[in-house]
Amino acid sequence: MAVSSSSTSAGAQAAGENGAGAFRFSDLVRVGARRMALILTTATVVVAVTIAALLLWPSVYSASTLLMLEQRTNSVASSTSVLSSLPTDPVSVQNQIQILTSRDLAARVIADMKLYEDPEFAKPDAITGQMPSADAVIDGFERHLTAEAVGLSTTINVTFKSRDAKKAAAIANAIASAYLADQVNFEDEATRNTTTWLLDRIRSLARQVQGAEMAVQQYRAQNDLNDTSNGDSLIDQQLIAQNAALVAAKSDLAQKQAISSHVNSMIAAGQGADVSQVVSSPLIIQLRAQEAELLRQEAQLSSKYGPRHPKMMDIESQKQNLEDKIAQEAARVGGSASNDVAVARANVGSLAASLKALEKNASADSLKRVKLKALEANAASTRTMYEAFVTRLRETQGAAGLPSARVISTAAVPAQPSSPKRTLIAAASIPAGLLIGLLLALLAERNSPTAEYRPRAIFRPTAAAASAAPAVDPLRGAPVIGEIPDYASLRAADVVIDRPHDSYARSVELLLGRLAPHARGHAGKVIALTAPDQDEGRTALATALARAATQRGLRAIVIDSDFKLPRAAQAMGLAQGDLGLQDVLSGTSPLSQSLARDTRSSALLLSPARLHSPNAQFLNALPQLIAYLKRSFDLVIVDCPAPDYASASRYFLPLSDAAVLLVRWQSTPRAAVAQTIDTLSALRVPATGVVFAR
Repeated sequence: MAVSSSSTSAGAQAAGENGAGAFRFSDLVRVGARRMALILTTATVVVAVTIAALLLWPSVYSASTLLMLEQRTNSVASSTSVLSSLPTDPVSVQNQIQILTSRDLAARVIADMKLYEDPEFAKPDAITGQMPSADAVIDGFERHLTAEAVGLSTTINVTFKSRDAKKAAAIANAIASAYLADQVNFEDEATRNTTTWLLDRIRSLARQVQGAEMAVQQYRAQNDLNDTSNGDSLIDQQLIAQNAALVAAKSDLAQKQAISSHVNSMIAAGQGADVSQVVSSPLIIQLRAQEAELLRQEAQLSSKYGPRHPKMMDIESQKQNLEDKIAQEAARVGGSASNDVAVARANVGSLAASLKALEKNASADSLKRVKLKALEANAASTRTMYEAFVTRLRETQGAAGLPSARVISTAAVPAQPSSPKRTLIAAASIPAGLLIGLLLALLAERNSPTAEYRPRAIFRPTAAAASAAPAVDPLRGAPVIGEIPDYASLRAADVVIDRPHDSYARSVELLLGRLAPHARGHAGKVIALTAPDQDEGRTALATALARAATQRGLRAIVIDSDFKLPRAAQAMGLAQGDLGLQDVLSGTSPLSQSLARDTRSSALLLSPARLHSPNAQFLNALPQLIAYLKRSFDLVIVDCPAPDYASASRYFLPLSDAAVLLVRWQSTPRAAVAQTIDTLSALRVPATGVVFAR
């Protein structure tokens, strides 16, 4: 039966650290060599199909345009722009990418370039012949468009793919231009909407300002509220002036009262002539001058005349007259001071009455001005708002619509297609085809059925083999009773336990059915397993047959007859024991103490304990041992080395019920096969069958 990938993997799992039964590279090489025609055919077909597909696959060209979002603010429009400049954080860059790949922008580009009629985007339906809808054309257009940020920069790479190189470059540049125009149009539209809103708002505010100012003037007229040129209240100005006049009048009254009191007190004391107002009077000055002249004359005459002299009496009379006049003038000055006090007191009273009236009017005026101030504040705030809106309108009307991005690299017409990568794909199809071919070869090995072989068609004779074996049939007519995968590892028998559905396990099960077809209860059968060479596959097969027999419920034992190189214990995972086959045959140890149990099944093992060449003395007891084991076990499997006259197998083979010759497919020499079968025939082995390992 053929080797498959599943069987090799199972063997690898069963092998463990020793690698027994593993699918090795040599097995892969063997399968590849055997199925080389299938592998090469598959690879050729894959490469041919790939090349044909590449020839039919239309070329696609990619053209890219680079857009950069401006990080600098335009100073011309910085104070007048309705919209602020674009932020340049990663989220904002992704937002602009969404705009670049939006359906609205794609629809504008398609309409501008008349792509609704382009067969690449508007191909008629193959069945109905109907033209696709506008949405379908946009969907097809968007599948050719990609936009992505370049690293951590604010640059966006806009790429468009098309079967026409010039068309790809033209559409990529058109998308960039449409994006910039969309930005300008969006800003202009925002400016227009803002201007319209501002005009409506300004008209409304103008009416409000006019109404508010008219209300102020009407209120002033209705309540006689007048202000000075500097904006102060007229009543307040009068009140301030009246208050100042009253203060001045009171000061004047106090001064005049002080003067009148002083004058009157001096006059009452008889010192009226000494009053400063009297002294400073022109009349008093004249009278004093006359008095001084009389005193001079009196002084002159007093030296000549006596006090009774008429001249002296006349001078005295004149002096008295002058004193009377001075007293009268002093009295007049005192009366004048009293009159001044009365006048000043009357003036103060008048000013106080006027001030009180003004204060009353001012209180009423203040109450009226409370509402006036509210009306004026409303008018002022409305006017301020109106002026601000007018200023903003002037700024907005002067704003320049500039895009917040610019093209830093326009798309050039690509010289080479971006896809498909024909050279790369064609080169990759070669190893891919070989791998697919190898996979098919492994599947073919796994699924190939067990076949009966015609001996003459199996071995192709070579010149060396023909000279060594003159017979035409190297199998000497021996029947082919089975085929197993070629496992040369001692632990390959683990596959029977670990993977019962593996090809190796199925092959062993089929071979066991042919060697021991009867169930338990019949007489035991001795099967000798040998091979022309010393390959480990023979010992592994003997162990696998014993384990398969125990799984059927049979009692099985393996006898290792190789006294020079016993390996059955290793195949079962056992250590070489102290007692073994030599001790049983020589009678130094009972059979029960010399047997070993398989680590993976209930099969038993009887193996040589020491490397020792057998002699005729203890081998004479061999027929009795075989007869006992045949009665005690359902299946006795003897692992025999190559049957030559120097090995112990010549003693075991004649005692077996049948011999199985393991031959490696196209590996074991034809002469060795023929010689082994001739030896078995000479030893008079009852029956011989051939099992191929391949």
